[in-house]
Amino acid sequence: MQPSVRAMNFRDKNLQNLLLLIVVVVAVLPAALRIGKEKPTTAASAPAAPQEPGSPVVAPASQQPQERRVRAEQVFRVKGSRDALSADWMTEQVVTEAPESIGAKWAMLEPQAGKAALQVQFTNKARCMEGDADIIREELRQSPHPNLILTFESLGTGAGSFERQVHHLAATDVVAGRSFTFTVPLGDVARHAGLFLCLDTAEEGSCLSKPVTDLAAVSLRNLKRARRRPSEPDPGAPRDKTYYFQYLFLDTEQVLSFNSLMDEGAYPELATFLTTRAVHTALARDVAEYTRRVNGTLRSLPVQLTRRAVVINLPRYDRAKCEEKGITLPPALREAIEKRGGTIRPRT
Repeated sequence: MQPSVRAMNFRDKNLQNLLLLIVVVVAVLPAALRIGKEKPTTAASAPAAPQEPGSPVVAPASQQPQERRVRAEQVFRVKGSRDALSADWMTEQVVTEAPESIGAKWAMLEPQAGKAALQVQFTNKARCMEGDADIIREELRQSPHPNLILTFESLGTGAGSFERQVHHLAATDVVAGRSFTFTVPLGDVARHAGLFLCLDTAEEGSCLSKPVTDLAAVSLRNLKRARRRPSEPDPGAPRDKTYYFQYLFLDTEQVLSFNSLMDEGAYPELATFLTTRAVHTALARDVAEYTRRVNGTLRSLPVQLTRRAVVINLPRYDRAKCEEKGITLPPALREAIEKRGGTIRPRT
């Protein structure tokens, strides 16, 4: 029996629809498979543009100053407003993206008209041996022109440089926990700065060019000079020298400090870190090398960033510390240190 005309038309239409569906699937399926295999291009997955040889190293987006500043301010928003934290908001934080070996720490500065006040404070940790404060005080006592200066100086040139600032100190300023304020220039340009303490009998108003000498050798010369007999030659008055140095990196509204006692092998990592944060890579490497040389000689203790201040620790001798540990110094050495005022304590 042959099918009716209506049944044949119905089959023809179904066949046409099926053929049309097959054509669409065949056309669309390859393109869909390609899309599934390809990943969308993002800032993280896109290949980096090639750099010209010698061109500055550009910091990744996560390390750009604006983003770092926002991230730092978000930390304070969690704890409270800046006004509520006026005494504590400069507490140091570890720089998480820096190698642990360089001991990088940062603190926020409070900007005002493109500048910020940076307070420097002295502290003197007591110990059972002669300290930096004792050596400096004895140098000033023996010097006919005891001009001790604390300076904040630029280690860079060009756009990142700034005018040096100087405070004139007395021996009592170093041991008394006195504070001194510098004006820190802010901006989009990273700045390399040095915090110095030096003897400036030449009245140059700068420590950057002063000789750097191991303070242990300075102490030995001071002891020989103090105990010199009239028949012995006079070694002469103390000469200009740097007593303390700390490298500081100023980045927008942040100040970064580093472990001044880091291992010799860590300085290449410091140089690499600085080149990712500063535009002028050659200068960053030079600053890292200068810091290595000075730190290797002076062995100054690292600063602490706390309560809006950069705290410099110049240790002092305290006989009580020796008694606590049951240590007995040779009588001649103990007498010499105590005669030079080694047991003077900071004012409270």
